[in-house]
Amino acid sequence: LAAGIELASSVEKNKMRDIVVLERRERADEFDQGKAYLYLIDKRGRRWTDRHALTDVIGARGVSSANYTITRVYPDGRGLETVTPPLSSPQGIWIPRAQFLAVLAEKAVKISQENKCSLQLEYRALITGIEMNNENGVFVHVKMTNNQNNQIEERCYAPKSLLIGCDGLDSMVRSAMDVPPCVILPSPSAGLCYKIMSVPSNFKVKDLSTQKLVQTEPNRAYTLRSAATQRQRNIRLGFLPVAPSVRIRTANVIKPKNHHVWKLQSLDEARAFFKSSFPQLPKPFADAELEPFVQAAKNPDRIASFPASRYSPIVSKVCTDKKIPCLLLGDAASAFPPDLGQGVNSALEDVLVLGNLINSQSLSQQPLTDAFQKERAPANKALAKIVRCAFPFQYDQAPLRSKIFFVGFLTRLLLSRLLPFLIAPPAALAVLKGEPYVDVWRRAERTTWLFRSIFFSACIVSSFFFLTTKQRLIPPSFFSFVA
Repeated sequence: LAAGIELASSVEKNKMRDIVVLERRERADEFDQGKAYLYLIDKRGRRWTDRHALTDVIGARGVSSANYTITRVYPDGRGLETVTPPLSSPQGIWIPRAQFLAVLAEKAVKISQENKCSLQLEYRALITGIEMNNENGVFVHVKMTNNQNNQIEERCYAPKSLLIGCDGLDSMVRSAMDVPPCVILPSPSAGLCYKIMSVPSNFKVKDLSTQKLVQTEPNRAYTLRSAATQRQRNIRLGFLPVAPSVRIRTANVIKPKNHHVWKLQSLDEARAFFKSSFPQLPKPFADAELEPFVQAAKNPDRIASFPASRYSPIVSKVCTDKKIPCLLLGDAASAFPPDLGQGVNSALEDVLVLGNLINSQSLSQQPLTDAFQKERAPANKALAKIVRCAFPFQYDQAPLRSKIFFVGFLTRLLLSRLLPFLIAPPAALAVLKGEPYVDVWRRAERTTWLFRSIFFSACIVSSFFFLTTKQRLIPPSFFSFVA
């Protein structure tokens, strides 16, 4: 949708009058609980929304992240506690995915009318194949489902000027382009399983320090701590802020695949588990929210999980003898766990760069693909590497490694304030400020290299000191005895 808006807004430059956006969803604002994410549109993403006068619209349907706090609701006498998280974006806007896509769809219709171009939003479109024929060009085969009678119609689209693949992790466009496979990088949060649960946006909790019920505020964030202390039974529910007009808010259960929450064999067992885990919740979860956990135990291979960080070395290519530029945007170009919330923001930056290039390049020639490759491939590679180490232990998946990570995070943050000319701040903070991914990664690598150099130098000096002083510290008779 964002790419379609960008193309339609640049119609005077790109001369394209027929733009088709194929969407698998039934409608833009469809609520899909499996993908009911909350987006944080940060400074990077706002550069694109500012260009199209959408920031205020998104802000009206979302919640500003300025002065962001989290209220912890404990399962014991500690009651409620409000804290400031170590990682936040002061210029961001929290907005549910469905609301954000609805804003884009409305803008697409409006801009199509204003610019007098044909911008078709085709929903319930399933791409069945992409054919690239050197002589005849590119053909996209689609199965369309009619909204009125649910009949399936097969269509074939033949893009003449540009094909953009925004079709996710297993991109069919990327496969059809015949480019090298994605480079996959291991990540500490990759493979973590997740399930999205929903509750009313103003649900109630019990303050166990006073035994009083407290009604939550939709535009505030909450985290519910579990009463269980065993690592395999302890879980946490995090509720991100939503606008008061949103009636449902969601929470993520994020745990490794061997956690007990994925082994609940029946509804009775699931009810008992969540009831004992969250005594601060006066109203139990509905069975519809618990049933997916039971199904997960029966079909463990179908549990949704975070992908490993990955990037495509090639994100643009001129295809077939017709010289049709084909580009990869969003998850089709790079994908990673949601540790920094950069999926939507990096995708919007992809679109922003595309718009800039369209206004300065010809769609029918090589320079567009070359320029897009030069701009986005290094950024995608840098981001995939950043996500691996920027903030991957926020899910409590490895307690010891989490503690070590946060010590390193705070150390780097403190030293960056004391020695800003020498030490870079934590990469996560720089990313949320909207700094270029390539620059962030370059500075992070330089700082890591500096720390390692200091460490190894200290080891060498310590060893030298020990070797030159050991005879003064240890009697010679000891070495004779050892010999």
